[in-house]
Amino acid sequence: VTADSGSSSKADAENSRPAFVWVSLESEEPEALMEFLLGIGACSASAHPSSEKFAAEVNHASPTERAPLWKHSIVTAIFEETTDLFQVGEAVRIAFDLPDPPPMQVEPLDAERDWIAHVQKNWPPLKLADSFEVLLPWHDGPSAGCRNNEGRVVVRLEGGTAFGLGDHPTTQGGVAFLERALAITSDQNSGNHQVLDYGTGSGILAIVAARLGARSVIGVDVDSPSVASARRNAAMNSPDGSTLDFYEGPADFTSAHEFARGLAEEHGNFDVVVANILCRPLMALAPALAAAAKPGSALALTGLRSEIGDFQRIKQAYQDTFFNFREVQLDGGWILVEATRR
Repeated sequence: VTADSGSSSKADAENSRPAFVWVSLESEEPEALMEFLLGIGACSASAHPSSEKFAAEVNHASPTERAPLWKHSIVTAIFEETTDLFQVGEAVRIAFDLPDPPPMQVEPLDAERDWIAHVQKNWPPLKLADSFEVLLPWHDGPSAGCRNNEGRVVVRLEGGTAFGLGDHPTTQGGVAFLERALAITSDQNSGNHQVLDYGTGSGILAIVAARLGARSVIGVDVDSPSVASARRNAAMNSPDGSTLDFYEGPADFTSAHEFARGLAEEHGNFDVVVANILCRPLMALAPALAAAAKPGSALALTGLRSEIGDFQRIKQAYQDTFFNFREVQLDGGWILVEATRR
């Protein structure tokens, strides 16, 4: 009887494991797409050339890149079977400025492996810039806002439902920018400053800004599940003395300008503006971010690539309302662009 009961329990446990699917999409921007899919909940992502014909055509000409990626690639990601793949397609369409959601090939994944346990085992705590550490639900350690044994402030995130867990170079770069920007303003009492995080994802940059002493922080995202995730993360991390709010913004860039003006009218223009998205959306958001920023405010834009000329494209899009542009090199060929509002 005991053996039967144990076997039943084991079978029940195996049956209760989430099922997973492979999702494959064609892309000419494979690295950006892989990072984006990981940010919206994929457990893993990889790329291979879409055919032997394209295997020699790599996206990265620089020999210093981590690995070559092909101009015509198939990007494959693993998602839980319950994931709304229509929403995944819509999110890709919006982020990459596509006319339609991309076609996706979906296949079931090996059900024998406990993929969640596999991912968790191989996802250690993450050091974030100079001052922070990200812990996910399966990590032991201090509570949010406490310091670990290295003196880093712990940020607790739910993980997996929105972009920005701290592992991507652009998130690291955004946090490092906030450390610099709010340290510079600390002599003028950074507790009086307001920060806008446009494209907030998990809310990690907004949470960090609040932890660094900003009086008011607003996070914006066009994806309603990301906004909900950011609010849950903020509830775990919000420090005393800071106001931390999140809004769902419009998906179309024409409406974003009026939306940003409304934020500035309601909250006041922002002293620091940071946006971690991708180049094309950032270019289209130039009027909106200019409307939100006060004269002399600090701007940081990332989600940009060095080898395809993103710095010059961003500079051209923003130079009417910003000046003092600076390109900051991040790991893996990513960059962050800093500027000052005129």
